[in-house]
Amino acid sequence: STLFPYTTLFRSKEIRKSWLFDFVNYLVVFQGEIPFLMLLEHLNNKENIKDVPSLIWRNSSNGKIVRNRDLIKNEQNFSQLPVPNFDGLHLSEYGV
Repeated sequence: STLFPYTTLFRSKEIRKSWLFDFVNYLVVFQGEIPFLMLLEHLNNKENIKDVPSLIWRNSSNGKIVRNRDLIKNEQNFSQLPVPNFDGLHLSEYGV
């Protein structure tokens, strides 16, 4: 689930309230391109959840809210990301 900038703005207090995780499983804060990819790899059993940076989640074994370390600025090299593919997206419907 996506909670727009709310997750980054209130990551230290509000997000850590356990009731929120009755509705979502994971929250990615800050730049999410690499963490989101790593989260998908975790869901495919290829990545340890504790290694996914900038992720907040509830530990199912003890119910505690866990905040993984933040992604370090130089870890995210945008030049290595693929060019977005807009095929099939009708940009004219978005005023572009």
